[in-house]
Amino acid sequence: MNFLAHCALADLAQDDAHPELIAGGVLADFRRGVVPTHWPEQLQLGVQLHRRIDAVSNQHAAVRASCARFPEPLRRLAPIFVDIHADRSLTRTWHRYHGEVLEAFTSRCYDAIDLAVTRVQDLPAEAHRFVGYMKEEDLLSNYHQWQHVQRGVHSVCRRLRREDLADQAMATLKDLDALLAQDFADLFPDLVDAARSFIVER
Repeated sequence: MNFLAHCALADLAQDDAHPELIAGGVLADFRRGVVPTHWPEQLQLGVQLHRRIDAVSNQHAAVRASCARFPEPLRRLAPIFVDIHADRSLTRTWHRYHGEVLEAFTSRCYDAIDLAVTRVQDLPAEAHRFVGYMKEEDLLSNYHQWQHVQRGVHSVCRRLRREDLADQAMATLKDLDALLAQDFADLFPDLVDAARSFIVER
């Protein structure tokens, strides 16, 4: 799942989700390996929840179906493209899953992330740059716009040194838009259940 989906799942995992649980849904992508024990407890839990969600999502039949829809040259990177498209699907159907207006929710997410960043001293510079960019572009609210999907796809391809695949990936995402949206509708309620179960276990 991508950034908005992880924030939403963290929020839906509890009746009154702690802001740092939500922030962990974003900051987890910038922290590999063992979660630092000096991080605030709810932030640690948010990172762990992010990882659980990724594990469940990667094995879900709907995600496998989505990845299988991509042509062979894109198949290896298809899970990443599906994750990016998931935030497009979520912004377009937000009202189905969450009672709060999307823009109000994302504003709350930015505040939570800002607070967490001030309390954690060992985040890489990349994380600080991305958080600034995310807020400036209001990325969490705007993934329904293809231009933001395209930026995400090109960023991934550039980072993986596969810029040659970016245009084909975007064309494929547009062609598969309706099918990927249906796969997401099959997936997301199960991820909500998985998030809630994870919090109960902890």
